[in-house]
Amino acid sequence: MGRRRRRRRGVPYDARYHAARDGLGNVDVNATALDIGVDVIAYTLGRYARSLPEPDSPAPARR
Repeated sequence: MGRRRRRRRGVPYDARYHAARDGLGNVDVNATALDIGVDVIAYTLGRYARSLPEPDSPAPARR
């Protein structure tokens, strides 16, 4: 593991936070990690939905 950075009081983690040069251009977007994460969430929800028991009877109609 790497060394932990100690935060100094009054100094933000990101020096560009809410500054004029702050924007999405300095964000490292990892599309592969996002794609894998979405696939994992979809797979997990599908497994959970299939594990639920079938309802005994249809829901009553609302009037």
